[in-house]
Amino acid sequence: MKTKYLLSTGGSTERVELYILDLFKLYLSIYPKDIPGSNMGFDFILTDTKKGDLKNEISNRIDSLVRTINSKFADNDNVTLTLDSIELLDAEKARLTVSVNETIETFTIEL
Repeated sequence: MKTKYLLSTGGSTERVELYILDLFKLYLSIYPKDIPGSNMGFDFILTDTKKGDLKNEISNRIDSLVRTINSKFADNDNVTLTLDSIELLDAEKARLTVSVNETIETFTIEL
């Protein structure tokens, strides 16, 4: 019997790649401490960050999140979440492209 993964949409999937991408999206949509007793959440409050350093600061934070999620799946060497690209759309939005194996998804985030 295959493992089924529950998605944030209420649906389920047998593909761990889709589950990891959904988990990434979920982390980005929740602020830290929004869920009591959970370490889920992500904060894009970038105070005192110069415009020229913005992309690097975002990259560092996303890389940290990628490492956190990958550590949860360390026993499964078939899957690795990777940050493929970051594109600054303006001072308040960025587009992230991430992948798990051959499955790619693009997210627009509010800064």
